[in-house]
Amino acid sequence: MLVSIEARPDFAVVASGFFEIVMDLGYGGQNSSLVFPGLHREIFRDWIPSKLRSTDVNFLIIGGELDSGLAGQDAREGWTCDKLAGMTRVNCLSHPGGHIYPSEAVKRYLANHRRSSNKKTSQ
Repeated sequence: MLVSIEARPDFAVVASGFFEIVMDLGYGGQNSSLVFPGLHREIFRDWIPSKLRSTDVNFLIIGGELDSGLAGQDAREGWTCDKLAGMTRVNCLSHPGGHIYPSEAVKRYLANHRRSSNKKTSQ
């Protein structure tokens, strides 16, 4: 998510487990890949949502209902999707699998956004 916001591709698919955006945790747990001591709230609760409101990047955020821990609970409960509801460039998808990208859903998303991007550039 952080790299996509800064690199600004046309679209990005964000893996299952990006639930920190709605959590008030100082430590993300054993599977946390990024821990920002003292900056967690500022980055995940304030900066990222602010950037998502103003970005040109189209995001697909995917959560697996069978994922472990809070990531799976987020997919089942819809915390992140609820938090990001109404952001025009953010789409959320909860799927019945685990910590995976459901390939058919990703293909559909990319195909739809590719068509939208092509229409905009050809006008």
